[in-house]
Amino acid sequence: EVACRLFRKSFANLSGRCMFALVPAERAKHRFEVVTAVVESGRNCQCIDSDGDGRWYDTRYLPLKENGRVKQVVILAMQLETAPEPLRARIIE
Repeated sequence: EVACRLFRKSFANLSGRCMFALVPAERAKHRFEVVTAVVESGRNCQCIDSDGDGRWYDTRYLPLKENGRVKQVVILAMQLETAPEPLRARIIE
């Protein structure tokens, strides 16, 4: 429901779509790099960035492991009330 509002698409149009195809290329590139780093390191990552439309998010990337290997990455994004100074992606414990 939230994703449908943010991307201005119906559930049917979002279901099964690659998340990188839903955002502009530059932001997709950054997010792909973060997901790749999480998969390779097996560690959590936090990013604070903008969606380009004036909204800021604190985004956490969390690896889900099976037998010690990352199988999926959970992405939790929380909208911030104020615009912070942009931070680089960083590994969090």
